[in-house]
Amino acid sequence: MATTKDNVTYVNLEKVQIWFDKGGQIHITADDSDPEIRAKLNIVLNNNPNSELYHSRGYAQAARILTRYGKTVPGWEDGAAAG
Repeated sequence: MATTKDNVTYVNLEKVQIWFDKGGQIHITADDSDPEIRAKLNIVLNNNPNSELYHSRGYAQAARILTRYGKTVPGWEDGAAAG
């Protein structure tokens, strides 16, 4: 369940995942016990400038996290975008 405190400006979410799909996009999702959070938190990042989901910096940041933990992000090479 998502949690927060009165004296902070953030919400903690349960089980946030970053993953790469076969279509070449990176997803950031939460497997929180709150169904509304599960339904609404689905960030999709694409590294193709022709995509409406293009976000080179966010994609690079997420790709670095994935590769740091031994996951493969086909077609991505570090240094392609700042972040």
